[in-house]
Amino acid sequence: MFGKLSGLFGRGGAATGAADTALARGQRLLGERQFAQAEGEFAKVLEAAPQDAAAYLGLAESFWGRNRFKEAGGCYMRAHELAPKDGAALVGLADTLFQIGKHDEALAEYRKAIALDADAARRMRHRSHYGDVLANQVIANRSVCDWQGLAAKEAELLQAVRERGACLSPIILLFMDCTPADLLLCARHQMESLDLPHTALPVAAPHRDGKIRLAYAAGTFFKHATSYLVAELFERHDRTRFEVFAYSFGIDDGSDWRARIQKGVDHFIDMRTATPFEVAQRINRDGIDILVDLMGLMQPFAFPILAHRPAPVQVNFLGFPGTMGADFVDYIIADRYIAPLDVQDAYAERIVQLPDCYQSNDRTKAIAADTPSRADCGLPKDGFVFCSFNASVKLSPEFFAIWMRLLKAVPGSVLWLIEPGSKAQVQAVAKNLRREASKLGVDPKRLVFAPRVPMTEHLARHRCADLFLDSLPCGAHTTMSDALWAGLPALACMGPTFAGRVGGSILHAMGLEELVVETPEAYEALALALATDPARLAGLRERLAQNRLTAPLFDTPRFAKGIEAAYIRMHEIRCAGQPPAPIVVTPDMIATSQSESTSAR
Repeated sequence: MFGKLSGLFGRGGAATGAADTALARGQRLLGERQFAQAEGEFAKVLEAAPQDAAAYLGLAESFWGRNRFKEAGGCYMRAHELAPKDGAALVGLADTLFQIGKHDEALAEYRKAIALDADAARRMRHRSHYGDVLANQVIANRSVCDWQGLAAKEAELLQAVRERGACLSPIILLFMDCTPADLLLCARHQMESLDLPHTALPVAAPHRDGKIRLAYAAGTFFKHATSYLVAELFERHDRTRFEVFAYSFGIDDGSDWRARIQKGVDHFIDMRTATPFEVAQRINRDGIDILVDLMGLMQPFAFPILAHRPAPVQVNFLGFPGTMGADFVDYIIADRYIAPLDVQDAYAERIVQLPDCYQSNDRTKAIAADTPSRADCGLPKDGFVFCSFNASVKLSPEFFAIWMRLLKAVPGSVLWLIEPGSKAQVQAVAKNLRREASKLGVDPKRLVFAPRVPMTEHLARHRCADLFLDSLPCGAHTTMSDALWAGLPALACMGPTFAGRVGGSILHAMGLEELVVETPEAYEALALALATDPARLAGLRERLAQNRLTAPLFDTPRFAKGIEAAYIRMHEIRCAGQPPAPIVVTPDMIATSQSESTSAR
């Protein structure tokens, strides 16, 4: 963006030849990030031509580069006064206000700039915080369930992504009504805006014999939801076919989960003090064949690691439900319910469809033997208990309205929700949801909030509920698996994006596909039918109990065989010198890989 500032403004005032030369030097120095020297050159221009808007803009950029935001803001304002029909200075002013914490004022200036000159905002997208400001407002509103004016803010944010190339984390879009194409566009904008390396590390020629060197990378190898899901998978990998590595960027919390992860792999490498390049060098030096990133866009530290291409095959799996939008990630692990092949164009990676569900699970997860009473949980003794333990940011006004209609249709029923993490957030969520319930004609006391408790106790208290209700646009993931593991039937509605289709995938893998619907209307009708038909619901609960240890969802050895077949196919494609291609794991592929494994023994 630097070095093109003179093209953004008309030259105000009569600039001399010497001033033109100084301006050109200043712009060149900006491009070289020599901010102090550039500042001197722009000052020379202003001595000769005090009304030169381009020089004020250059001076503002020089101050910005040295974190002198107050001076930068003043220069942006002066540049705008001298060239009021160009929006670039307003974008810079808004960026400055954002940096100093004046977010509402920043948003107002961004809106002025876009109204005046959308092209200027687009040209400066790589540093502009316009999307960040809107996204911060949206996520803050959603986290406390304050939905007043939310639809308009989300529509504006989507428009900023689609039409103005706003650069923001795609994570926020997971909670909004959007399309897979929107998520890809947003992810690509983010990747383009980052100063990522473009030089790949040299990779040795593929070895076609011996074990595949398989590595998992994450900053969450401690007491964390991702570790809960992958711990048993690591233990189940076939050591006759794979040598398993784990590269850790996160803390060592000293927990049993950390110890289990370390024990479950062949090589555990703690690299929390290393730079991304040092991590990439280590992975490359270890001769990794397949590198699996477990956090995706949730883990920005990994972006420069992956961009160095330390491994010949790189995979996006589990931690982020969507595309990374990067050309240095080859595959994304999914299944036929989450990512049908006809949406391949909405993913930068090639889709890999596992035969059951993309989500690995741990069937050794303990549940407390003692079940609390309903009274202990603040629930009615006999009333129907609808349960949704999704995080508050996942709750949506559309599905909350459905839940309130269900409460009105089922006398004595309640909605059981989970409390957020902080005390202030707990109070805000309870206040806002009770206000919404009252507006929809439901007694706010029929909302019951469950406090945070240890995982074994949390799983046990699911036995006090009757039906788990998923939500959209972003549905339950680990939360849904927890409910089913604890024996609680769940209902899911399929959305358009990866994040909105996980619940349906999980229920199919549990053999409860009749609890997956395609529309909110069908979701509401089925929830009401189940709540008013005790025999039908009891039958579902009995089936769930019978299938719990045999259905694919919690059959970790089966899952390991499926994903290993995918890894083997990725390695074969690479060894053949072919580009990555979509992979559908079939029973025949699994059988072949298993027979080869047996022969190897």
